[in-house]
Amino acid sequence: MSQEDQKADQLQLKTALQELRTADTNDRAEALRRIADLFHSWTSCLGRASADDASSTSSEQSHALHTCERFVPTLLRLSVNCPYADVRAALGDIVQRVVAVTGLVLPALSHKNSVSDFIPDSDIPSIDTADAATQSELVEAFLSDGRVSHMTRLMAHHPSYLRCFRLTHNFMLWETGPLPQAMRHFIAILAAARHNCAYLMDIQRAHFLEFGGNAEWLKSRDFLPEKLQRLLVLNSLMAHRPWKIREIHIAMLAKHWSLPELMQAICIMAHFHALTGVVFGLGVRPEVDFRPRMDAAAPVSPAASPKSARAATGSAAAAAAAVTTAAAAA
Repeated sequence: MSQEDQKADQLQLKTALQELRTADTNDRAEALRRIADLFHSWTSCLGRASADDASSTSSEQSHALHTCERFVPTLLRLSVNCPYADVRAALGDIVQRVVAVTGLVLPALSHKNSVSDFIPDSDIPSIDTADAATQSELVEAFLSDGRVSHMTRLMAHHPSYLRCFRLTHNFMLWETGPLPQAMRHFIAILAAARHNCAYLMDIQRAHFLEFGGNAEWLKSRDFLPEKLQRLLVLNSLMAHRPWKIREIHIAMLAKHWSLPELMQAICIMAHFHALTGVVFGLGVRPEVDFRPRMDAAAPVSPAASPKSARAATGSAAAAAAAVTTAAAAA
């Protein structure tokens, strides 16, 4: 299988996962069918061995295992944390089949405090809660973000507040504005990094890459464009010493940013500086796809060793640490 075919497969899967974000039952059923077909092709590849062309088989198996390792955590999250029962059931079945064929070891889901370190799951609104107002907010969160985050689950104790928060948060990050969406998410990473909030950094890193952000920016401040480098000082002052901010700080930035851009950047930084306190105060635990990467119990073949697959997907924690260093170097 060529690299182009492999990329096309993964693009099809990403597209199908995006298409689950709809209230239309038939559209979700079609997306689930396509996801099931893709994983069936990969598990079938892993389950067979071809004596005719061992090198080709090894390459295809390596791609299949890499893809399963990369995307099964997302399916696992959706199987327990999606407000639509049809999605939970269908993706749960797919995960079970993949695990049976590959022997992948998944993060445990039996923790009694899977959402918060401080609040037991039994005291948190369930993903299929019977309360109409709360369920409506969980559905809206999924439709807009593709994720019902643990932070959202905790805020769902107060659905009227959650609605105000969600509308403000979504408007700041996704609605019409002067800054490109990828840059908005990177500024959010920088803000969360000031307080070393890995939970928010991981989520915003995923969005940053989803919207075509430059992965080089995640390495260190040396890779950042000058425009972002000049924002680091203000980010640091806002997070730790806001009383030190002077007119000159804004005037210097105005040479590189338009005023609408700068205002949006400042709003995003202030929002995420405050949000880190919510995350730490509630003891929010990462969703299952942001926990340490799963390991393979036994590689399908030497060529399909999971080591290279995990290296390819990268470590969100490592990238987050690099960004923290960049932000702290201001």
